[in-house]
Amino acid sequence: MTDENDAGWAPPGADDPGSRPSSPSPSNPLVPPHPFSPEAADRVAAEEAAQAIVSRVAPAAAEPSTPPGAPTVATLAVGPVGAASESHPGRFRRGAAALVAVLLISGGGYAALSAGSASGGAESPEQALELMLAAISDGDYLAAMEYLVPSERDTLFQAGLDAADELVRLDVLADDLDLGGLRGVEFDFINLQIRHETPRVGLAHLFVDGGTVTASVDVSSLPLGSIITDRASEDFLTFSDRDTTVVQGAPGPLVAVERDGRWYLSLWYLVAENARLTADLGLPDAGRRPASIGAATPEAAVDGFVEELTRLDIRRMIGMLDPVEAEALYDYAPLFLDQATTSANELLDSLDDEGWVWAIDDLALTSAGDAERARVSINGLSFSATNDAGHVLDLEFSADHVRLALRSADFWGEPYSVDVVSDGDCFTVAYSDAESDSTEETCADEVLAPLGSGVLGGFDRSESLALSVHRVDGRWFISPTGTVTDLYLAILRNLDADALTAMIDGFEGIFESFDEGSLAFPGLFERGRPLIERGEDPGRAEPASGPDNLDLVVGGVDPTFAYDDDTGAELEWWLPQLEAPRIDRGVYASVATDSGEAALVVYELSAPLASPLDDLLTGALLSGTSAASVPFVYVQDPFGEDLMVAVDGTRLVIVGTYGAALTDMEKLLVAQFG
Repeated sequence: MTDENDAGWAPPGADDPGSRPSSPSPSNPLVPPHPFSPEAADRVAAEEAAQAIVSRVAPAAAEPSTPPGAPTVATLAVGPVGAASESHPGRFRRGAAALVAVLLISGGGYAALSAGSASGGAESPEQALELMLAAISDGDYLAAMEYLVPSERDTLFQAGLDAADELVRLDVLADDLDLGGLRGVEFDFINLQIRHETPRVGLAHLFVDGGTVTASVDVSSLPLGSIITDRASEDFLTFSDRDTTVVQGAPGPLVAVERDGRWYLSLWYLVAENARLTADLGLPDAGRRPASIGAATPEAAVDGFVEELTRLDIRRMIGMLDPVEAEALYDYAPLFLDQATTSANELLDSLDDEGWVWAIDDLALTSAGDAERARVSINGLSFSATNDAGHVLDLEFSADHVRLALRSADFWGEPYSVDVVSDGDCFTVAYSDAESDSTEETCADEVLAPLGSGVLGGFDRSESLALSVHRVDGRWFISPTGTVTDLYLAILRNLDADALTAMIDGFEGIFESFDEGSLAFPGLFERGRPLIERGEDPGRAEPASGPDNLDLVVGGVDPTFAYDDDTGAELEWWLPQLEAPRIDRGVYASVATDSGEAALVVYELSAPLASPLDDLLTGALLSGTSAASVPFVYVQDPFGEDLMVAVDGTRLVIVGTYGAALTDMEKLLVAQFG
């Protein structure tokens, strides 16, 4: 319904002091009182008060509602209203916006949760959005997050608060940071026209069809720490701006879900629903939702996930994830599971045809935590794979050790080996084949030297090889969000203010070196010898005896290297759209031209082609006649570069480029036809 002025919804204004929330309590600064917070003494009274200042616009009676399951399409256009600020260039505006985003994401917005209660929500989808925006308008991001669905709110709550603490400790944010009253940035939402559609029970699409949004930023009031204030320019630190935009619809809906009779906004359902609508898919079949599996212990949950990963069982991999945290993934999995499973099975069949066999030979796990949450560390893992051709891959790794051994063969069937061994922060890579051997060592302290000596610090590498797990209904599941946020927190906790300062100074030096045309990473880019040595030729050196079919290359062309191709492998690679003719013999040659390297492929066919090239090659860009009166076409090669193809009777020539210009490519082609 609307009020008598049809003004739409707006948060309480300055002219209504009685509706303003009180200031944060000094004794509880992160959870200030809020008139719409479920922590208020009387939820019903709070919502009645909210309704007194909220005027929602329901869909017009004559407007047909969207049937359940039908995709919804709208348009969003946001533009400035009134004169733009003349005193501050656009770069300051973008910089301030980016800084605000960092503040909110790193320690404010997503950390802005109340005391982790599973309550909250609203009586309707519109009200959930209205009350969230009202809290944001008051700068109270803690209360705003009461209207985010609990399964998402809970996974981000403690991690966000911990991240805020770490950023304060590192002097990135000021120690008076108040997530219940974030200063320096303000939003005002005026006369928003909000409506919803219900594609299915418990799921709502929210549309903001009109109104204005005013955003203000005052950098001098932002809770910035000395790491930023000591480096930022005076122009930036004194920057302030105010912009107003008009809302005219959206390309996709916001999404609300119903839980236990209350409505909440959802980030993951927003992603899933908009992806579904973009793909023009129907609603997922709840009956085909993957079953949650889990395990009896934290270690068994990780072990079970790794086992399903080696089998590429997508459905069971999902079943090992936290069904509360990954609720949207479980619900929408039926939309992609069949295709994902088919692709996985095709890959497994292909590997089976080549005789590949692989296994996790050892997986050493330990866990630490409490009865509901734990962190499982991968102390060691070994993996091996072999196939019928004698190719071997062995991998072992732990927190401070990595060993990889690869025994394989190249395109020509010649064997080579690669061995990688780490010892602490250093890697040694050894390569060997029939023509060369090389060994290269790289240490992290050399590579990262420009970023300061404190980058690695005392970082516990076991944190990077650990997964977070949660217990749900007596079973343990992997927490994808918790795994990422715990790693992020481990990185923050490893830093101190001095190390962070050195890193920032190092990055500034690297960027300055870019401006000077160089790159300040001596440990990585100034090593004396390449990993794989091939001599001076750009590719594989030609065997002493030369390919048997090298006589197919004529016209005084001297290849840098060449090899026989009687099977038409190069033809299939360069021209996959051409139905392969029968080939008597062929040769591939790499040719140096004035402008760069070119690939020259010459075939002797068993019979002339049945049709002209431009009829056989779909997507031919241009056809013409060369200086030697040979018909040719240009097509796109697999890399998107121009490819030149010509035929004369049973002689088929392909010229590709590894840097050669078109003029040099045509000269090379002409030479092949006299």
